[in-house]
Amino acid sequence: MNIDGTNTVACLRPIDTRTDKATIIAPLAHMSVIKDLVVDLTNFYQQYNSSCPSYWWNSEDQFLGPAVMLQAYRWMSHSRNDFANARLQALTGDMRKLYRCRTIRNCTITCPKSLDPARAISMMRGKHLLSLPIETPDFK
Repeated sequence: MNIDGTNTVACLRPIDTRTDKATIIAPLAHMSVIKDLVVDLTNFYQQYNSSCPSYWWNSEDQFLGPAVMLQAYRWMSHSRNDFANARLQALTGDMRKLYRCRTIRNCTITCPKSLDPARAISMMRGKHLLSLPIETPDFK
């Protein structure tokens, strides 16, 4: 939304506590207002999906997109997660969903919360590669 003339993510922007000046909060000017400060995010999500070429090139059943991959990493890396290997297998099974990302990093550049989905995908790939057995060549 727009807070005091600056487009920002509202949950990350501290509000000035001074009471001598009013804080002006408005919806983003380029978005359709549904009600009050609620805007239609359909176009935003379409543009966000367009920021990921891997998402364009693959269907949703082949590549889940950067937001879903980031969420998967969040759960896999949690210290109390007992299903990390099962989640990793779901992403590396037949469709190899984890490896459909081409690490162009547009998702990280366009992320409105300064998160790093590309790094999360890279970390999951590393965990997967470290879990694979090492094949030894036959030196007969």
